[in-house]
Amino acid sequence: MSDVLTTDEEDILLLSNLNTAQVVRTADMIGAAAVMIACGKPVPQDTLDLARELDISLICTEFPIFETCIHLVPLFNTVKK
Repeated sequence: MSDVLTTDEEDILLLSNLNTAQVVRTADMIGAAAVMIACGKPVPQDTLDLARELDISLICTEFPIFETCIHLVPLFNTVKK
């Protein structure tokens, strides 16, 4: 998570295989719009509550991180001309 804190981007999607409240806190600190939790991990109630409190969307997927990235690339791969 410490690497994520160095980003200058805001309104990003934070992709993680962690399902703890720390992921939501990190997302809040960097201004992420949403957190996607990979690997089908169940999300604890405290994590759900914190995300709701901080107005951060939580998305879950059964795919591992690498496959999730492959599926997300077409959505985020924009070429600036």
